[in-house]
Amino acid sequence: MTSKNLFIVAMHRSGTSLAANWFHRCGLHMGHQLIGATFSNVFGHFEDLDFVEFHEKLLRFNKNTLYAKMDEPLVYDDYFLARAKSLIFLRNQLSSQWGVKQPRATLFLDMWRAANPEGHYFVPYRNYKEVVSSLYNREFKKIEVRNPDNPTKVNELQAAYLEQKAAKCKDYLSMWIRHNQDILNHLPHIPSDNYLVVSVADLATKDQQIFEVLTNKWGFDLTYVPIKELYSPTSFHKQLELHLDPKLEALAKSIELQLKEVSLHSF
Repeated sequence: MTSKNLFIVAMHRSGTSLAANWFHRCGLHMGHQLIGATFSNVFGHFEDLDFVEFHEKLLRFNKNTLYAKMDEPLVYDDYFLARAKSLIFLRNQLSSQWGVKQPRATLFLDMWRAANPEGHYFVPYRNYKEVVSSLYNREFKKIEVRNPDNPTKVNELQAAYLEQKAAKCKDYLSMWIRHNQDILNHLPHIPSDNYLVVSVADLATKDQQIFEVLTNKWGFDLTYVPIKELYSPTSFHKQLELHLDPKLEALAKSIELQLKEVSLHSF
């Protein structure tokens, strides 16, 4: 059986769950064991547990986490490459067309190129200030979620987190740079017809164009569902007032311009 697949890769908090939910509703198989909703993602993550656990093992192998920042080397060995190929093989046996939403995969795109040379990639990107704000807000809220019966502890931890705002936001911006630079490094190594880069701000207005690429160009057999049926503007909160590291922010602006330039030639 000949199968085709679509990897949804991007920085965290960049609309990957919305895209995966939409593709799922259009008929693309996103996995047999999907991670459900959480306080920070009320519509669900649409992440396949096999791929999540695989990438968590890869990150532990590198003594790192999903918060990997720029200039932190990440590697894989023959064992992990073989495991990646086995995941592709298993999915191909189970479905003629399928998708994977996995932001962690963005950190190992060279491995996935080797394991899955015919793969297609959908890459949503989001303004760096919005992503940094979203990550900061999520981690701030997580303190309350993890300590529901201890308001005193919540107040203490949130106060400490507020004091660390500048350092935390610097780390989150470094994450954004790392993930999106890895994407830009990845694209020249795959056929230009095999990827689609779209600003998350354009998902609601370009859904028909995106759908046409997936079906008419890439050959996925899907049924169109307007993304507005799933899209809630309140899901994307406004950005915080941020005081970011000037050098990192200049680099982020440059990367965002490059992503925008690629997206303009995606249709």
